[in-house]
Amino acid sequence: DADFGDHVQDALKAVLDGLADDADAIRDVALLAGKQLVRAHGDAQLHVLLPSLEGQLLGPRWRLREAAARLLGELLCLIGDARQVGVAEFDDADAALGDEETANKLRKRIGGAAWRNTISSLYIARLDAVQGVRQAAVEVWKTVVPNTPRMLREVLETLVRRLVAMLTPVSSSQDDAERLQGVQQPEYNTSDDEDGDELEADDINVERQRVASRALGDVVLKIGDRVIPELMPLLQEAFDNGDEATRVGVCLGLAEVCGATPQRQANEKLDLLAPPVVEALCGPNASPRITAHAAMAFHALHGQAGPRAVEEVVPEVLRRLDDDSDDRGATRARGALREICRRRARELLTGVIPQLLKRPMSERRADALGAVADVAASALRPFVATVVRAALAELGAETEHA
Repeated sequence: DADFGDHVQDALKAVLDGLADDADAIRDVALLAGKQLVRAHGDAQLHVLLPSLEGQLLGPRWRLREAAARLLGELLCLIGDARQVGVAEFDDADAALGDEETANKLRKRIGGAAWRNTISSLYIARLDAVQGVRQAAVEVWKTVVPNTPRMLREVLETLVRRLVAMLTPVSSSQDDAERLQGVQQPEYNTSDDEDGDELEADDINVERQRVASRALGDVVLKIGDRVIPELMPLLQEAFDNGDEATRVGVCLGLAEVCGATPQRQANEKLDLLAPPVVEALCGPNASPRITAHAAMAFHALHGQAGPRAVEEVVPEVLRRLDDDSDDRGATRARGALREICRRRARELLTGVIPQLLKRPMSERRADALGAVADVAASALRPFVATVVRAALAELGAETEHA
């Protein structure tokens, strides 16, 4: 065993190559070989096996992700002296069946930082797009975690930074992702695969962002009181420093966070939730694509905070619309009003129309009113008389001044 220890890294690479093979028979044999490798050398070669398997857990190939979760379960059970539970043993995926003794043993043996990284990756894998990966990760989670909310609080900073980093496209901003995460991201190989197991770079980025967004919403559902103050500055930082694709990912994350925040907390935390939404809607870094996704975040916030979301967001958008020193900002604000009124216009126009009709009505507000009317359709009918009276009053005032 001691002589083979130097070759564990090479052996693991061969196992991973086999797990990525097109042939089912080769993958089956590779999985058996991987389990034997873990059982025989996992204790002595933990420092080699753990980071390699964790890295594959968030990789682009779903078969490798699933196999990595199963092998990681074998490794953690070996180190923690635990019996892996089956997903059928409890219907609730959040039901942690591990015991404190196992968790403490793993934490002590693996080390604090590596333990937090491993748990964070497992948590994200529980929300994978592929059912096989989700099930494998849930089984491991339930085996080694004694209490889900408490474990999330323990790894919160690491998990949040990793999720925010996953909103950043790998191909364009890998360095930023590593900086935000604080630990190295797994490498994403973007070469083609004949059976479609491997995704193109754009698909990888979209999948990463969706998984990260779902995980952010899931974390907020479980421990929202604590996570929101820590999360929002990180999302804002990613938005400010990222490219357009990153900012779209941040908007997706914002939408999940706002939608997952309970109504009472949404109202209490509006001072934290609303500003990033405003910046995404019409800030200096907004683009039509970003604004469209930011509108999703606004609607999620409105769904939880109700009219107060309109009171917090719309006046700031109008302030930017009226800023005579920033023509581009006014254009972005007009686009923002158009997008937020594209959906649920009937609920929003009650708060938006009176703001746009305040006298004296500027040319910019009139343009914005036209943009809103363009998408509001039948929802504008109850306000037609009000709009016409305001327009006639404005024309009459101009005639008197003339």
